[in-house]
Amino acid sequence: MKAQVPRVHVVIRALDRNHAGFLLGLATLADRGRIQLTEDMQRPPARLTSGPWHLRDKDDSNIEIQVDGRASGFLDFHDSWELNDAGLRDHDVYFKRSLDMSRHPEAAQRKLEPLGLVYEVRSDGVDLREARRILRHVAPVRFRATAFRHYVLHTLAALFGTGPRPVLSLLNAAPEPDLPPRTLFSCGLWDPVAVERDDPVRIAEFEAINLMRANCVRQLRAALGAGFSGGTQHTAFARGYAPDTLMPDARASSKRAYLQTVRRHPICIATMGLHGSNGCKLAEYIALSRAIVSEPLRYQLPGPFGPESHYLPFTTPEECVARVSELMASHSLREKLMRASWAYYEDWMRPEAFAGRVIERIRARG
Repeated sequence: MKAQVPRVHVVIRALDRNHAGFLLGLATLADRGRIQLTEDMQRPPARLTSGPWHLRDKDDSNIEIQVDGRASGFLDFHDSWELNDAGLRDHDVYFKRSLDMSRHPEAAQRKLEPLGLVYEVRSDGVDLREARRILRHVAPVRFRATAFRHYVLHTLAALFGTGPRPVLSLLNAAPEPDLPPRTLFSCGLWDPVAVERDDPVRIAEFEAINLMRANCVRQLRAALGAGFSGGTQHTAFARGYAPDTLMPDARASSKRAYLQTVRRHPICIATMGLHGSNGCKLAEYIALSRAIVSEPLRYQLPGPFGPESHYLPFTTPEECVARVSELMASHSLREKLMRASWAYYEDWMRPEAFAGRVIERIRARG
């Protein structure tokens, strides 16, 4: 007997760029006849006016999904480790982006699964589902009109191979181990003024991230010379905090230019994001089959992805330079890590693989 095609219903409350890869995966599965897909745009929850600064907009980052009218899943894309109590209570599976099992009681652990790496990736063509989400959003008309105009302009530009839209064809590439051994580290700095003064933990976190990133740029430039590209993005804060680390060309930080630059550099460096999260750049490097040097990952990923086998870890700027130098000197090590990135992307990150895994894990609980 032919297996029944899963019926998948998705509830979305925000136009969050981190949702794009998962939603593209669902659309791909639907277009191939592997699922029946319906979507529902609902009003986002009101943002909190008190409590920890980093949790006030946390519920904007969630997607709810029901499979075959029975089992349901809650997808938490937020970059902090805290959970949504209602999401945990009301759903069969809770997929958490920044998952640290040790922080949660055993009862919660039974529902928790790693969501995986997230990043913005869009359809190469005209995505009518994306257009409908924008038009059906409950945001003010002016917001929807602006978002829809950007969608139309960016989609048209992407069809002609230009513009900032991060389309799938730009964001996956098989390994090219024979590329000249050059290293890229492009990063932003966080302005502590964005955090309320009564949140010293967050302020200290911003300062630690900024210091690590700025010192890595300085030491990589000094050690590698012409073999290094990148720097910190041009912002008012970065120009005052670490002007010697700025990228040589401010225009190089545009999305299309940045992705094209990544594809010319076989070695790429990733640092942790806010709350120690696995950043979007790490996901992009994997999708583009780069050989990765990264701070150790604090949060669990689905499938096999570990230090030495998939990336070279570092904890200080000096160690970052040393691990990069290993890769610069070894063609075989670069090739090993590039092929490991590509295999992980194909099995766990390609949008339809990502979405399909979520659906199957929910069905298994039904």
